[in-house]
Amino acid sequence: MSRIRPFLLTPWMIVASASLASAAQTSAPSTCPPAAQQPSPSEIAELAKNAKDHGFLWKATKDGKTSYLYGTIHVGRTDWMFPGPVTMSALRGTDAIALELDMMDPSIVQRLQAGMAPRAGAKLPSKLDERLKTQLKAACLPDQLT
Repeated sequence: MSRIRPFLLTPWMIVASASLASAAQTSAPSTCPPAAQQPSPSEIAELAKNAKDHGFLWKATKDGKTSYLYGTIHVGRTDWMFPGPVTMSALRGTDAIALELDMMDPSIVQRLQAGMAPRAGAKLPSKLDERLKTQLKAACLPDQLT
């Protein structure tokens, strides 16, 4: 029996993309695309049903045992949040799965949030700060990320 949750990261990705979109909306220039919206439960079901394979899935077999290595590019496209049929087949046929991070572990989420939080009193050199703000604006992201 498989010990995996096929959509283990999906809720976190939805919350993270909605949070970024909300932050970007407050200071985004008018040339930026509209802020991302959290999909409804029916949209999530439809996206999962029609998912296409993305990323790279390698299969290695030796002595009757099969291992998979799955690599993705983290892009904020809603339709890419769901594994496609080939990837889902590999996941369903797997006895165990190892992920980079267990986003269901509160201590990992807490450590990620702490690492992303602004540091009190930390200042960048003014020229670097201006360059970063220019890049953030070009990427439709809020200045608060510096």
